Amino acid sequence: MTPKHPPRRPKHPAALRLAGLALLAALVALLACPAPPARAEGDILADHLEAKGQENTPWQIKADNLAAQHDTEVLQADGNVVLTQGENTLKADHATYYRATGWVRLVGNVDIDWSTDRLRAEEAEFDLKNKVGWLKNGEIFVSEPHLYFRGERIEKHAGDRYTFRNARVTACDEPGEAWSIAMEEGEITLEGYAWMWHPRLLVRDQPAFYAPVGILPVKSKRQSGLLMPEWGTSSRNGFMYNQPIYWAISDEADATFYENWMSERGLMQGLEFRHTPNTGTKGLWRIDYLHDAIRESTQAQEDSQFHNDGLTRPNADRYWIRSKLDTHLLDPHWKAKLDIDWVSDQNFLREFKAGKTGFTQNRLEFLEEFSRDIANADALERESALLVSRSWDAGGVAVKTAWTQNLAYQNGNRSKDRNPTAQTLPELHAYLWKDRLFSGPLEFEAEAGGTHFWRRYGTQGTRLDLLPKASLPVQAGPLSVIPTLGLRTTAYFVSRYEDHPAPSHDDSATTRSLPTMNVSAFTEYYKVFDLAPSSGAPALNTGQPLLDDKGRPVEDPGRWTKIRHAVQPRVDYDWTPHVSQSNKPFFDELDRLAAQNEITYSLTNLFDRKRERQVLRVDPDAPLGEDGKPLGVPVLKADYREFLRLRLEQSFDLREATRTEQRDQYPRRPFSDLMGELIVSPEEWLSLVNRSYWSPYSADITRHEHFLRGLWKNVARAEFGLDFQDSADTYKDRNRARIRQIRFGVDLIASRRWSTGFTYRADLTTNSDLEQTYYVTYTHQCWDVTVYYTHTPFEDRFEARVQLMGLSF
Repeated sequence: MTPKHPPRRPKHPAALRLAGLALLAALVALLACPAPPARAEGDILADHLEAKGQENTPWQIKADNLAAQHDTEVLQADGNVVLTQGENTLKADHATYYRATGWVRLVGNVDIDWSTDRLRAEEAEFDLKNKVGWLKNGEIFVSEPHLYFRGERIEKHAGDRYTFRNARVTACDEPGEAWSIAMEEGEITLEGYAWMWHPRLLVRDQPAFYAPVGILPVKSKRQSGLLMPEWGTSSRNGFMYNQPIYWAISDEADATFYENWMSERGLMQGLEFRHTPNTGTKGLWRIDYLHDAIRESTQAQEDSQFHNDGLTRPNADRYWIRSKLDTHLLDPHWKAKLDIDWVSDQNFLREFKAGKTGFTQNRLEFLEEFSRDIANADALERESALLVSRSWDAGGVAVKTAWTQNLAYQNGNRSKDRNPTAQTLPELHAYLWKDRLFSGPLEFEAEAGGTHFWRRYGTQGTRLDLLPKASLPVQAGPLSVIPTLGLRTTAYFVSRYEDHPAPSHDDSATTRSLPTMNVSAFTEYYKVFDLAPSSGAPALNTGQPLLDDKGRPVEDPGRWTKIRHAVQPRVDYDWTPHVSQSNKPFFDELDRLAAQNEITYSLTNLFDRKRERQVLRVDPDAPLGEDGKPLGVPVLKADYREFLRLRLEQSFDLREATRTEQRDQYPRRPFSDLMGELIVSPEEWLSLVNRSYWSPYSADITRHEHFLRGLWKNVARAEFGLDFQDSADTYKDRNRARIRQIRFGVDLIASRRWSTGFTYRADLTTNSDLEQTYYVTYTHQCWDVTVYYTHTPFEDRFEARVQLMGLSF
């Protein structure tokens, strides 16, 4: 593209001669001056350009040499030319400005910054008024999403639209791109899309993929397009390829479609929808569907993993619908939470646990975003529920409707007509928070609930439950004693008795009353220990920053200055009388409350530390440093942390001590196992949780729960866990299974580009591996690849994920 009008010839030749004499005189003066020449600069262009829109700043020009030609119709600038207007900057070795047209021609090392985007070229011409022009052998860098567009000729049109020929696109900063997309022609609209004709994906300049047309988002915000796929192989599913397709619907909503092809099973299609219309509402909805090529109508056809559940999976149509929603109803004080968990069969979640749409990833996202879990993958009962609640200063209400899916009664396994699963349609609760009664010492709280139970097979009806409690806290010196009395009253209104003996008088209404009592007594003794500074310890708050042996500022690790040791003894007594409930309806565990007469005593030791360290607080009035920023002022900062907790706890069951039933088979054992809990966490990067249970009757450790986790400078992570349980068969703990499980994992960033890790779980009882997962990641500036291998007793799985920086299609 050339200027709209050629440069005009000067109307006054005399003016040209005068300008030449002036330039000659200036040259003689410069040669006679021993100092280096000063750079020419000024707002010479300001008289010729009108600012438009928000750009009300005139253009400024700086160069080693400035010269006017043809009666200032042409301005020639040479050497380190810089044109600026606000944050817009044009740089080149040489520049020629044409006054009549407002065009500027830039030659040599052209470097242009407009907004957050950068242009480079060998040569360029621009209309500074309208910001249109062209670049030769040019490059456009879009900072978000970090893409380079390079072409033989790039033309800039009105607005933020560019066209180019024989171009390449890449996110790689290095000259020899690891990957790029080559095309014959293309068009870019910043904060829009880049259209490419005949694009070819090149890996190290070798073609890997071709398409007749392609489109790339060129936006700093969320972008619609193809996301990078997952692919791999599985001994259970065959070759796998999962292609996500992302749709940025609006600023508040987006959707992702998944096309997950498995050579042995078929095409599983998935949809994920997210929305956050306001600060009080967020939702995540997902569904997957598969018409499975494999049916397992008999247990012999099923994987060995499913042989012991007594169920089969003859269905070919398989799906999983799950969702979580947090919102409010009309008034923001009325909170609503929705959970949906509905699956086609009992094997779906156990077979499809891995990947972006698998059970494991979905469960983690639900926990992270909503702090609510879903049932385990092997659970036969899955609940979907809607909860609406409202809280006031004195109390609150909650309404819940829930449907529990029982997978054992689906797909022709057990008869649907014999399904005893109770559904709550609906459930209403009202709460009165604990508070003083009439401003006196007595405290009162209450909970009332009503639930209607419906089931296909079994007793149906409504249950009303009321539990008021009164407590009287007593303070006797350092000792606190809180006795609490409660009376649970339950009324049943039965609409149908089925699979349960009806009362002898055949009455549809029946009641139950259970008094309860609890007495808690506790106290705390503590002492604070001052830690004297050791010899050679650096002084704190000296007014000078902490320096290393080379005089460089370093972060002060600080030192512990105080330790607080607290001892908390506690005794709890719980009592509930034995009341026969076998003739009452049974809907859930609330209908069969066990008698209790038990004392629990514990001793807890808590250790807290105070650490003081020196930090630099930025003071705007402080002197400026070499970087031009205010120097930090050293100040003393303290932080606190509980670094050790040791707790011992045991119970004595008074009912067990006087039991007369089945003493020949089960001797009395009123003392529970002694539980010892040790939690150590001196820093955020190290934690140890240890719970051990010791039996006073066998004098052995009956259970262990150990978990150790460590982090090291964001370079390595390691964790170790051990679950140990002896088999037992006692009156209170019958047919307890023997467990010996171990698990550990490591993540290691080996270098700037390489990271690796593994997870291992094993059953020491059967001497078999439960899971082995290994991965290796290579991270480049503009791409990364992760390879996974997972081995379980039922499946071997290999996966690979490649991410090209800034690239979605």
